[in-house]
Amino acid sequence: MKLQTQLRITCPWPRASRLANYGNTMSRGEKHNLTVRYLEHFLPNQARTRKEHSKTDGHSLRKWIRLTLLIIPILTLSACDEEWLQAYYQALRRGMPADTAQLLKSGTLSDSASAALAQQLSSTDPFLSSVDNTSCSTMIETSPRGLACLHCTEPAAQTQARVLTVIMLESCLKNLAVNYLVDDTFDFDPAFLLQQMHALTSNGRKLEVTFYLSNGPWQRRYSNPPENNWVTEFSPQEFRSAIFSNQILRKTFASKISRLIPVLNYAASRGATIYISPMLEDNLDDRSFSEMLSIIQDELPDSLSVYFVRNACPGCYSGNTSSLPFAVAREIHGVNLPTGGDKRTATITNDGIEYMDSFWNKELDTSLRTVPIETMTALRDKASEENVSFILWSGKRQGVFGEMIPPAERNYVIPSFRERLFLVNFLKGQAR
Repeated sequence: MKLQTQLRITCPWPRASRLANYGNTMSRGEKHNLTVRYLEHFLPNQARTRKEHSKTDGHSLRKWIRLTLLIIPILTLSACDEEWLQAYYQALRRGMPADTAQLLKSGTLSDSASAALAQQLSSTDPFLSSVDNTSCSTMIETSPRGLACLHCTEPAAQTQARVLTVIMLESCLKNLAVNYLVDDTFDFDPAFLLQQMHALTSNGRKLEVTFYLSNGPWQRRYSNPPENNWVTEFSPQEFRSAIFSNQILRKTFASKISRLIPVLNYAASRGATIYISPMLEDNLDDRSFSEMLSIIQDELPDSLSVYFVRNACPGCYSGNTSSLPFAVAREIHGVNLPTGGDKRTATITNDGIEYMDSFWNKELDTSLRTVPIETMTALRDKASEENVSFILWSGKRQGVFGEMIPPAERNYVIPSFRERLFLVNFLKGQAR
């Protein structure tokens, strides 16, 4: 399977245009090597390794000077760089063979073809192929931790998403946790998800991944959603009944799981623990939740081992319940984790609650509840004590700034170098 890419970028500044035009004359391998060189500043562990080597190796100093001369103009042209990278990833999507893309979209791509595609996409990616796994000579053992990636399948977010992936890899955690909303709110990109499953299980890492099949918060805005979505065609009360009798709705929901099967199979083959949630922050009663589970089970292959999780939102809408059927785990959204070893709580995340750290812009009107970063570090540590997975969420990274902007139009902020260092240390348990 061969991916073809053609990049033609125009940038508004003269120096950027020269760099982009130079890029247009390069082969794909040369583009990749150039991109890897200037993206090294995204990798904190490698940056530290270069500094250590330069103390004893005069040649390393010369290499560092050349690298700096390359990085300085590029760092001053970040908008152009993001355009270049965005076009790079779009070109990869367009370059996928039509039959492969169609099979993947329909959820019928074979396991062997899925694995080959995941490996190729990871090995040729400017970010992910740059990660030096030897820098994690000793993996850190904690309960699973990671960064929220609900939005990461949105094409406009995928440059940022790869930075978040590199941060998680650079944390050297043995056990990682991540989540994705795969109901079309943030588009749907199974090729990207295959790549993510490959990267986050590399070098013996154990991944715990949660997939949400529908969007409860958007459903509660059914009368005025940020963007049309299949789940917003019904009010929560209507949906609870329609999921039993409306055949179009049932088939639509079933398709959300069937098209995900190549990704699930590949994640399972890599040793990932898979959680599936019928709805993010659900508006369901007990009967409708059980019915959605039944539809999911009918679509899953018998050979595939997954766990089910309920992310209930009691009090968010009239009639919402939070009961857990047999063998269904609980996911908590908030900053309060009960003490006492509740064996049915699998994950906690601060989704919906922004944290304030030294990178927080106090002028931003997020309309979100905010807490000090110390609240997050305490929650991270308590989750580890209770053997519960912890996923750090950020409205800023999800493009939530005070108003509900359609996902394709949002600004998905790429963490600065200092913030990347902070997030790596936070995941390690070193930042407080």
